[in-house]
Amino acid sequence: MGSINRVVLMGLIGNHPELKVSSGGKPYVHLSLSTYRRTKDANGGARRETQWHKIMIWGKNAELCASFCTKGSPLYIEGHLANYTKEDNGHRTFHIGIVAEQLQLIPGIAGTPTVSSENRDSEVESARGLLN
Repeated sequence: MGSINRVVLMGLIGNHPELKVSSGGKPYVHLSLSTYRRTKDANGGARRETQWHKIMIWGKNAELCASFCTKGSPLYIEGHLANYTKEDNGHRTFHIGIVAEQLQLIPGIAGTPTVSSENRDSEVESARGLLN
């Protein structure tokens, strides 16, 4: 039996992407991406539930993201979940983040280039209404 570890998200960038370089010389960007879903509260009223996701982008996509994205930019990503640990004052914590393998800036914004190794315009167009 095989396994699948795939994540597809479209949301808004929560911080300005800052390009950094790893100790191995590879460019990367850490960013937060917000998504939401509509739910109902106990009284049946509409409610918007926001989720924040930790995203890691490597290589050429990181360089392009840092150049063309800002806080609040809509972004479509495809990637996989990755576990990692952090050490802080001798206390070790475990986290789950998302490594973006492909990304695309949302079409329709003037001057926005496509950032993807594949053409995903039809998927993004169909998902575009979710941000509104």
